[in-house]
Amino acid sequence: MRRPLLLLVALLLPLPAHAEDFQPQSSEWNGLSELQATAAMVHMELDVAQDLDWARVDERSVLLVLAPLVAPTGSSRASLKRFVDAGGRLIVADDFREGAAWLKPFGIALLPQPGTTAANFEGRTQLPQVAIDPDEDALRTARRWTSRAASVTPAQFLAHNLHEPIVLNHPASLRLAGRSDVTGVLWGRFDDPGLGWLAEVEYGSGRVLALADPSALINAMLTRLHDNRQFAANLLRYYCVAERPCHVTLLPSLAAVTGTFRPRHAAPPLLSSSLERLRELLRDLAAALSGSLLAPALLLLVLAALGLPILSLTRTPPPLLPPEIDKPRRDSVLRETIGVWLSQSEADFRRPARLLASHLERLVAQVEGQPTTLPVLASRPGPGRRGALAAAAQATGFGGQLRTAAVDDLVLRGHCSAEAGRRLREVFTALHAVAGEDGEDGERIDRARFGQLAAEVEWAQALIQHTRSTGT
Repeated sequence: MRRPLLLLVALLLPLPAHAEDFQPQSSEWNGLSELQATAAMVHMELDVAQDLDWARVDERSVLLVLAPLVAPTGSSRASLKRFVDAGGRLIVADDFREGAAWLKPFGIALLPQPGTTAANFEGRTQLPQVAIDPDEDALRTARRWTSRAASVTPAQFLAHNLHEPIVLNHPASLRLAGRSDVTGVLWGRFDDPGLGWLAEVEYGSGRVLALADPSALINAMLTRLHDNRQFAANLLRYYCVAERPCHVTLLPSLAAVTGTFRPRHAAPPLLSSSLERLRELLRDLAAALSGSLLAPALLLLVLAALGLPILSLTRTPPPLLPPEIDKPRRDSVLRETIGVWLSQSEADFRRPARLLASHLERLVAQVEGQPTTLPVLASRPGPGRRGALAAAAQATGFGGQLRTAAVDDLVLRGHCSAEAGRRLREVFTALHAVAGEDGEDGERIDRARFGQLAAEVEWAQALIQHTRSTGT
């Protein structure tokens, strides 16, 4: 009885900002050795760094800042914003230290006050029991982070395999500022209106996830409470989706921030300004494409998890998470062609949309074995590829007889699933809305909207190429 009693006493004591707290190798009750063990159990890389050097970080990095002792100011604050804006992923877990300064630039307020909950662990108000339970507004707000075909939300990934409430230890609380330059949601809420313990925002091309209690991840919480361990595993793997390596840099009790962040893919100074603009547009396209790939990746991960056995509640087994999926193969010719279009300064992208529509019609026709005289896209070098698609548009026109009937035939013949067929019809419908039957009456679209449509066409091409290669 002595060890459980000591453990409960430890959980009930508030965490002072002592140097021994959150030590990565420590096996004491307030150490992080169990967090590292959890990372190993789910086959991910968890690097530990005592200081943050922005010069060693790129826009594909995932940073977990836990109970920081220093606030980002001046140039380090500017690097923080540039990092997330360029596509970086930041997780901040803190309560009463400097975490508020890390979250404020992104419209998240970390308040030094606990929220209230209806249930508490063993009746102790210092140990509130919470769940991931976003409201409908949060789900609608975050829907833009996944494709329209997604049936799984980010909140469902964070709640994967949780059977009991998560237990917090003397938490703070979070509030979203409601700024126009960020899109934010509360994944975990307190009973107090507008207060939460888990929040996420989209800023530029990146995302920030905030947890209002770093001690939910310490050894004492992970060894005694299996669902806390499972939540820690979900948190670590949350940003490990397609196109992002399952690699997180843990920065516990961060005490020093140095260097300047610069995107690794930025154009060298010696290149011309036109090439710089082209590279920026291609990065915008990559950001648009990442959204369309996120939801299928999460969907496959959660579907794979449905077959896992129910973990025993009498002991603490390793948390099981579904494996990563391979990055879908892309056609470099189409991507380069889209990049050429996006490099143009024109504000109206209806004409490229019509060409994309004709390209997609040609692909569907080839699957069905229908005769076509359209030129092969890969046979034209450089800018001539756009000429190939232009010839395709002239040969069929956006008002060709494919679209709904052809896609229905694909589904009936077993070439694709009903869900894939539904999404193909949506792609055709979206292209038709912006291009117009006669090429003149469609809606004007900007570069960002065209990038989204291009991402959908790339998905459709990958599906059709798979159909042609497998014969199914």
